[in-house]
Amino acid sequence: MKIGNESFFLQCSDHTGALESCRVDGQELLAQAPRPPCLFRIGVLDHAGNQAIHGSNEAASISAGPTSEAGVEWAFRDVAGLGLDLAVSVRFDAAAQTISFTWSLENRGDRLVEWIQLPILTVPDRLGYGPGEPKLFWPGNEGCLIGDLGLRENSWRPYTPVGYPARGAGGYYPGAAPMQFMAYLGERAGLYVATHDPACGTKEIDYLRGEGGVDLIFKVFPGALGRGKHALGYPLVLAPCTADWVDAAERYRRWVQSGTVALPPRLAENTALPDWVKDSPVVVTYPVRGNGHHGYKSFPNEFFPYTRALPHLDRLAKEWNAPLLALLMQWEGTAPWAPPYVWPPLGGERVLAEFTEALHERGHRLGLYCSGTAWTNWAGTGDGTYRRDKQFEEEGLASAMCAGPRGELGCLICNHESIRFGFDMCTHAPFTRRVMAEEARKMAAAKVDYIQLLDQNHGGASYGCYSKDHGHPGAHGPWQQGSMKDLLAGVKKAMAETGNESVLGCESAAAEPYLAELPLNDLRYNINWAEFGMPVPAFAYVYHEYVNNFSGNQVGITEFFLPAENPWHHTLRMAYSFIAGDLLAVVLKSGGELHWAWCCRWNEEAPEQKPLVDFVGLLNRWRRGAAREYLVHGRMEKPHPISGMKTVTLRHIRGSTFPHDSVLTSAWRSPTGRCAQILCNYLPEAQRVKLLLPAGTRTQTTVSEYGNPFGPVSAPEGGLPLELPPFSAAMVEWGG
Repeated sequence: MKIGNESFFLQCSDHTGALESCRVDGQELLAQAPRPPCLFRIGVLDHAGNQAIHGSNEAASISAGPTSEAGVEWAFRDVAGLGLDLAVSVRFDAAAQTISFTWSLENRGDRLVEWIQLPILTVPDRLGYGPGEPKLFWPGNEGCLIGDLGLRENSWRPYTPVGYPARGAGGYYPGAAPMQFMAYLGERAGLYVATHDPACGTKEIDYLRGEGGVDLIFKVFPGALGRGKHALGYPLVLAPCTADWVDAAERYRRWVQSGTVALPPRLAENTALPDWVKDSPVVVTYPVRGNGHHGYKSFPNEFFPYTRALPHLDRLAKEWNAPLLALLMQWEGTAPWAPPYVWPPLGGERVLAEFTEALHERGHRLGLYCSGTAWTNWAGTGDGTYRRDKQFEEEGLASAMCAGPRGELGCLICNHESIRFGFDMCTHAPFTRRVMAEEARKMAAAKVDYIQLLDQNHGGASYGCYSKDHGHPGAHGPWQQGSMKDLLAGVKKAMAETGNESVLGCESAAAEPYLAELPLNDLRYNINWAEFGMPVPAFAYVYHEYVNNFSGNQVGITEFFLPAENPWHHTLRMAYSFIAGDLLAVVLKSGGELHWAWCCRWNEEAPEQKPLVDFVGLLNRWRRGAAREYLVHGRMEKPHPISGMKTVTLRHIRGSTFPHDSVLTSAWRSPTGRCAQILCNYLPEAQRVKLLLPAGTRTQTTVSEYGNPFGPVSAPEGGLPLELPPFSAAMVEWGG
């Protein structure tokens, strides 16, 4: 049966409802053989916690209601003999050019429904990074283009389904996957796939090479549905798009801004966010223990006591003529990366207070890394003596931990002898909320400006718990978002009582339900290069006007990109963050030198300092000066093409290659309606390019870092010529 019209339609099996074909303007976008026999899969739990997966083809009977190009209603009776009846509605909206799927369930049996994956969607696995080659867009780590499936399949962290214990990364939404859309980008056309769920309930949004193609996985976790009738209150949507990820992001942004999703005020109007965030400090990250890596024993280094870092910070602030956010790692007086207890700081409160006062006198800010909603029984970091296992037993704290389907306790996140052994705390448990608020209160009282409270909770994720004793449903579900928001509300209340409500953040961009609570975050786009594909600033495209983030500590990047084979990957990363509108971040090594990234040991040779220091200063002057209304307050738009660039190839240690333009670019609309396109040359050589604006566009162009414009000039046929000096940026403005 065919649903849709000639320009966009689905072909479904007349007998099973399984998807057989999807065409956009004549281009086939689904894998053709072998076809999955199911329209949906369903995960169930028995009351002992045993899990099983069944398909729609296991229904005792399958029937379709009246069928037309506008849609069909399917009825699947008694799936797998478990008393599960599913009604699936497939509807075509000609005006919106969408095909949507919803379901309702009657559970007449004794199993709990843990998740439903609908529809089963398989696209071709012929992917690549060349011009015109098909790719996948995936929202992980702020946005990723997948052109090499082997990169993930051969990594130390291959696909793992959302379940227990939490893995943290991958397709966990809302978490490391902060948005609810994917896209298959074919040779000429694309297929947008999204759940339009304004409540932002828990899902798995991921991809996996399967039989005959790549499965685009959208699993909905409704919260352990027992006997009775239940319905999905939002659709999974398919829609045509171009072969450009930006067009898929534009469709998603239109839905986000349609009024159904709760959004914070736009940054230009957000009076609750301190002005220092909008003043574009450079984030300077460094540890006060160890030699640049977070595992194993570590002892105070040359940046302790804390004030010993001031000469280096003074030098950088003078070089950049900018405020700084000194973001400390391994500062905890307990043990590094050993949550939840972090206070007092290494050396005691007075020693840190001297540093805080000195920073504030200079107009700088202090930030501290924490390590999320985890419990530590013992730590391998610090001096290796930190233990809490006796307290864990005596206080019965197992009752506050995230439990598995059979009541078991386990943990994967940072659970290693070189870091710590412990468990994930359930965000619904009173103990978790109390201890997180108490620790945050201590930091706020010490006048800490920024607390990365939820490092390890990627995107602010509340990790899954199957406990039957916590008062929440016994599986992943929408309850998790409410629990995390309640936890953060308690944290903010405790901080406010000190008179110093610090800014909170997490690892990776804050996922959609936590944008208001976590307005400044440590991005992880670099993980895509390491394990998945090429990063793209999709999160910034959808959400930059509501929240600014910083470019992150780039953890582990040199474990995958050897500097000798990729000499300009550091300036490329700086340029990427700059054109994405992110605050710039650097990592220090011994001697106050700028290093490649966190987890790059200090005995490894640092990059050449002067070009990097100068480049950071130049880009931050743009951000604080001529480009401020765009890069701080602006809304990202689709950029105009650029011609004349060469290709720079990054080489992964496992053999994968990533082709990048030698000039990175982004386009913006300011709150006043004025438009700009920003270009950044991250190479040590001048480049001549052309910006392909519509002929006659009246522009004003700035190349000088100090904002000296030339123009106005009308864009000629064939594009606006620009000459970009080595390590430089330019801005072309129009309209408004």
